[in-house]
Amino acid sequence: MRIQELIIKNFGKFSDKSIPLTEKINVIYGENESGKTTIHTFIGSMFYGMERGRGRAAASDVFSRYEPWENPSYYAGAVRFVCGGRTFYLDRSFDKYRKSSSLICEDDGEELSLEDGDLAVLLDGMQKAIYENTISVGQSETKIKEALCAELKNHAANFYTAKEEELLPEEALGYLKEKKRELERKEREHETAREKKRHAVETEMSYVCHDIHKLQQELEESEKQSAQYEEEWERKRQKKRNVHLIEFAGMFVILSLAIMLPERPWNYLCGSAIFLTSGLYIWNKWKGRAGQTGREHVGDELLWQMERIRSECKEKEIHYQNLKEQLEGVEERDSESALIRKKKEALQIAAKRILELSDKMSKETGGRLNHRVSEMICELTQGRYDKIFISEEMEISLLKEGKKITLDQVSRGTAEQIYFAVRMAASELLHEEKLPIILDDAFVYYDERRLACMLRWLAGQGRQTLLFTCQKREVELLEENGIEYNYINL
Repeated sequence: MRIQELIIKNFGKFSDKSIPLTEKINVIYGENESGKTTIHTFIGSMFYGMERGRGRAAASDVFSRYEPWENPSYYAGAVRFVCGGRTFYLDRSFDKYRKSSSLICEDDGEELSLEDGDLAVLLDGMQKAIYENTISVGQSETKIKEALCAELKNHAANFYTAKEEELLPEEALGYLKEKKRELERKEREHETAREKKRHAVETEMSYVCHDIHKLQQELEESEKQSAQYEEEWERKRQKKRNVHLIEFAGMFVILSLAIMLPERPWNYLCGSAIFLTSGLYIWNKWKGRAGQTGREHVGDELLWQMERIRSECKEKEIHYQNLKEQLEGVEERDSESALIRKKKEALQIAAKRILELSDKMSKETGGRLNHRVSEMICELTQGRYDKIFISEEMEISLLKEGKKITLDQVSRGTAEQIYFAVRMAASELLHEEKLPIILDDAFVYYDERRLACMLRWLAGQGRQTLLFTCQKREVELLEENGIEYNYINL
């Protein structure tokens, strides 16, 4: 890919400015605050768009920082570039009222769609974070960031797969993690429902238990009353039996006297006595039967009440046992809980397998990255360092005379060279398309020897380079080394 022309319609301090570029090294010279970083930002915004921040962040975001100085409502630009032998014209409007974008192939007039990812295809799938961590180096931004580390791991996982079957470990693990969170949420909801059901059953059991206890107390009281009635009735019956004996004895005496006294008046008297005694006896008999009927009525009522209580108590006990069985069923893990547990175990196994494969492929990719970076740093340092080791966490060390050296032990210029080599090696590893290298005052810590090596290396890569600088030594070294370049003075 090669950028032919930058067309800045209205962006930052620039308006209606066109910057033609060649396919080799383009030196864009300008003193401080001449607009070099503005153009650098313009290139990234054209390829990846630019969103306005919200709230307080909007006051200092990229959108606000590079808002046109004049006529800010018109905020736009275009880029003409060549990719795959075809020329494309990318046009964007950034302002919030007329925000738009278009991509047209100038060779055949075909209109492509940014929404459908046509531009991403032309950029060989390079995302903005990787663009900023590899081929685009801003001021004091030579160091690599976490996004590059993650992308290298993804690339490692896909090294032996076709692009149609891309496996992105970070996304896959994120997906598995999200699925695990969903299962945990379902598990919590299920456990909450089960706890609620358990609480309801236990509450009902306590009420039933209380009812059973109350019925048992009522039954005991009824049985006690029945026993008291029996005792009272026994006493009354014994008393009546004694009275009857006295009555029989009296009637016997009177009858005996009546038989022994022959005189008539006495016979009348005895007959009257016998009549009264018989009447008294009959009265007591009737009263005894009435009392017995009342007693039987009271006894039947108590018996009915006790039977009712026993029946209710039995029903309550059966209900209590049913509730107890329900509670035991609630305590046991049901099929849904078992299924959720199995799914969680499956997710853990899948995540473990992905990590194992990712680690295995990362080692192979890491080996290729270390090899390429070592080649670059050997050329850039003219053989002073020829062995670089980069860990999965992008920790870098060098091998010098059998000793392992960390970046803290080398000069700032050497560290900058190593960081640059890692960026370039990563861009080669991640993308086959040779995208332009954009450098914004990236060599301020280089001495002339290092800078001359860097320029020779850039010239030999066959890639378009945009070199923004506020110094003239780059041009002087390019002239000394006979390297062809395009000079643009801002």
